[in-house]
Amino acid sequence: MKVATNDNVELSEDDQGATEFLMVGCRAWDAPEVTPDLRPNCYSLVEKNRPDHYVRYYDYFLYTESDVNPRNQPTFDLDSSFILHRNAFLPDCSP
Repeated sequence: MKVATNDNVELSEDDQGATEFLMVGCRAWDAPEVTPDLRPNCYSLVEKNRPDHYVRYYDYFLYTESDVNPRNQPTFDLDSSFILHRNAFLPDCSP
């Protein structure tokens, strides 16, 4: 994956053009939509070189956006939080 000049998250041709992301604490931890049973698997992703830029799912696309004055502020925390389903993606891994 890479972040394009328009901040869209896109597939990269190879690992040379890839953007490195870090998993960080869930921005929506306290939101009612993130129930206590989901919280241990809730994460947010930030760009390693721009740690204030979160990966956000918004309007059917993934892109990065700074947490300083984001568009559509009321849903920013939810849009930039993801639930990791270990059994769906990593069936041979244990927590």
